[in-house]
Amino acid sequence: MRNRSLMFAGLLALTFAVGTCKGDNGGTGPTGPGGSAGPAGPAGPSFIVGFARINTSAGASSVSTFGGAGTTGASVVRSAAGFYTVTFTGTYPSTTDATKLVVLSTAESNNFQVSNNAVLSASPTSISLNVFTWTSNALVEVDDSFFLEVLLGQ
Repeated sequence: MRNRSLMFAGLLALTFAVGTCKGDNGGTGPTGPGGSAGPAGPAGPSFIVGFARINTSAGASSVSTFGGAGTTGASVVRSAAGFYTVTFTGTYPSTTDATKLVVLSTAESNNFQVSNNAVLSASPTSISLNVFTWTSNALVEVDDSFFLEVLLGQ
């Protein structure tokens, strides 16, 4: 009986040692396949509510391209050489007013031409701007194409 007890104790000790001792886990296995993409998040805010390229001349002025968040149309009226009114139409945030707009204008020229602008009015459906173009070396108003960007602040 004593031999059986020793054999049982030895077997119990061996089982315990094998069950609690672990060897080397080995290297990292291959990467599994990727999961499917989650749903897209909401669109971020767009602060560019209008942009346009305006082609001008003494005979005619036109909008060659336009866009922006909420903008569906753009028009230009030439009042005199170097003096234009540009109007963007569309659906803009309810808080849109002239005090929240930042307007950037750039004259397209190779003859010292510059531009400046002023917001005439702004509402949730329309934004109107005056744009002025002139030569910086002679300070004379001239017709020249220009680019506009209208940004809506907070």
